[in-house]
Amino acid sequence: MTQTTIIPPEPVEGHCVKQCLFNVPLYQRIIKLTPNIMYAKETCMELDGVGFSLHHDSDGQQYDKEFIRRHGALRTETWTLVEAEDITGAIRKIKSEWYGCNIGGGAEKAKALWINRDKPIQELPQCPLYWVRENKGDVVCGKPNKNDQYCGCGFGGFDFAEGCIGDKFCEKIGKEYDHEKETWVDKVPPNIITVDGLDYKFITWRSI
Repeated sequence: MTQTTIIPPEPVEGHCVKQCLFNVPLYQRIIKLTPNIMYAKETCMELDGVGFSLHHDSDGQQYDKEFIRRHGALRTETWTLVEAEDITGAIRKIKSEWYGCNIGGGAEKAKALWINRDKPIQELPQCPLYWVRENKGDVVCGKPNKNDQYCGCGFGGFDFAEGCIGDKFCEKIGKEYDHEKETWVDKVPPNIITVDGLDYKFITWRSI
């Protein structure tokens, strides 16, 4: 007779978003020593007072400093979701906690990662289904089951569920073509907030 041992499922670590959720645009300085981005290791470092994220194959891999200097001006647009009490808290949280924001010289654009102030920060509409997975750090739609299966949130790069308030929010923001001015303009002009001496654009669902 074979005895079967029942292993209880691991608990799904995480929490519902209890504060506000912000979509924050970022710039990241990435220098690649390997074309295999899927399996590359990432190390934030500094050279000549400029921070950057180095993608490499292995620990201790040698690199040419002149190669780094030649590519130091390159930057990539990205974004992140952050839970905070308000927009000021979101900005300060990213600057103090996000990997790369404290690597580099004193100037904002000398960091390996910094907030893109050319684009507005979005305060996303409140939703009872936002769930933050502690082990992944991402936001998903609804609490995952015991197998860590879940529905992806539209703000995390997935498709929005039918009738989702997030989909309606995205339809109301962004850009539209102004035929009179013959140019693209913001559907919702962003507000400006000053945090620690720097101006940031932001849009909130509360004013739409």
